[in-house]
Amino acid sequence: MDLKSMADKINMVRFVDVNWRPDFWSQSESEARTIILDYLQGAKIIKMTDEEAQWLFDISKEEAMETPYTLLKLLPDCLGLLVTAGDKGCAYAFRKNGGSMPAFEIPVVDTTGAGDAFTAGFLHQLIKVTDTWQAEYIDLVGYDDPMPRGHQIPTQRIDGALADKNLAADVVVFASAVGGMTCMEDGAIAAQPSARLANKFAQVYGDSIIVKEEKREFELPELDKPWLKWQFSR
Repeated sequence: MDLKSMADKINMVRFVDVNWRPDFWSQSESEARTIILDYLQGAKIIKMTDEEAQWLFDISKEEAMETPYTLLKLLPDCLGLLVTAGDKGCAYAFRKNGGSMPAFEIPVVDTTGAGDAFTAGFLHQLIKVTDTWQAEYIDLVGYDDPMPRGHQIPTQRIDGALADKNLAADVVVFASAVGGMTCMEDGAIAAQPSARLANKFAQVYGDSIIVKEEKREFELPELDKPWLKWQFSR
């Protein structure tokens, strides 16, 4: 069993960054495209550039940025899609909301690693808001100490948290801040900011970011799987 099949079988949340680099592939572009599209099936969160969206799904870069939900509709198992476009900003589509935002206006020194930094910032903040959305412990009558609560499986926890458009936008703004800060210094690793610095940057300069809410003409259907599995903290 490969890792993709294993992750899908145990309901693990699989995040995929397309990160298309022709030099790393021995297959032709056509064959690589087929392999990548197959690998995206079942992924819960997907990140790609506007150029990768154009290559994979044959839509314009402008459409990918303006209406990212058109891509999300093509990926029925996906909870969230992120489209980055360098200094043009980024767009996102989750099941209940979406939008786009400009990039932070910063002095650019080196863009190496900015995409990976964006991904790291997104995942960091996503874990944070997901844990906040469903607290680890609850008070039960008859027990002196808080008891670990039964968790919905991670897929639904993430979907529930990102249904709040303010939380969703906060996650993407933070990711954009981390990606932007990485461009302000040389190198891909040394330039990565700490969570504390990224939080401060997002708080100070985030007010200048105007999030354009995506207007949709449809509602994505509810998740069609019975969420009857439980996980416990201990």
